[in-house]
Amino acid sequence: MSREEILQAKDRSIAHLRSILGDDAETIIAERRYGFISGLLKDVLKKPPIERITLSDNIDKVVINRWLGIPLFLALMYGMFQFVFTLSVPFMDWIDQFFGWLAGYASGVSPDCCLPLTEAGGGKHRGNEAANLTNHAPSTGILYSPGQAAQEPDQHYDAKDNGSRLL
Repeated sequence: MSREEILQAKDRSIAHLRSILGDDAETIIAERRYGFISGLLKDVLKKPPIERITLSDNIDKVVINRWLGIPLFLALMYGMFQFVFTLSVPFMDWIDQFFGWLAGYASGVSPDCCLPLTEAGGGKHRGNEAANLTNHAPSTGILYSPGQAAQEPDQHYDAKDNGSRLL
């Protein structure tokens, strides 16, 4: 076979492949290579699932916002303050009434003995300090009780080793 015949056979083969496959040989070879690589990557490479935006993410976008975060925090703290002290007013009134009754009862029994309980200011006494201190207990209890119960799960200790091991 001569060189001319070989070149003609090559041209006929290329024309035949173009008629069957619809494209030239270089493009077909490149497409097959990339197809093989793509199939191999699908078999070997495992992509992580797409993470969806959760409710917590949406809340974080608002709460941690540069401009809304601090005003929202201050409004939340003001609302918490109002809620706690509005809810604790009846309890504080009951404590105030109880210590008023106790002071009246104590002054009737022995006026000189219970002078600090009954005297409202002046001299070295500052009034009914027990009532003043106890009056804040309801607001403190309301403020911290729900969170305390939610944050501390029940823990059981083994009595044999003096509580050093959780069950």
